[in-house]
Amino acid sequence: DNNQNADTGGLTCDYAIETLKKLADPSMESDMPEAYYVLSRLQLTDSDLETMMAAHSDGGGTLSSQDAACEYLQSNVQSILDSYVPTCIYQPKDMSKVSIGDTVFDSDQMACSDVDCPTHQILMSDGTR
Repeated sequence: DNNQNADTGGLTCDYAIETLKKLADPSMESDMPEAYYVLSRLQLTDSDLETMMAAHSDGGGTLSSQDAACEYLQSNVQSILDSYVPTCIYQPKDMSKVSIGDTVFDSDQMACSDVDCPTHQILMSDGTR
């Protein structure tokens, strides 16, 4: 519970709990599937939000909403990568050098998949079949 004395931390607040929603451009899933994958899975805890709110000018900090969010992401990039971004996205293979057995992001399945070459199909140099 973060309802503490003003001298020791957070202040008592009578605002109702609000559920935050993530918003994205509808074309993001098809135009930027890797970014959509990460955004759809990213979760922020109360502690994460409190950190951003404390950095914001309305919460005693000096930052705008965009700058507070950016600072949070930059400060937590490794944790975010480890928790929400599979290696096939943050260290993608050069599609011109992909070999059978390599792991790549499959935007149709929205998952990392091993490259295979089913019977009667040829893997083209650009990664398409």
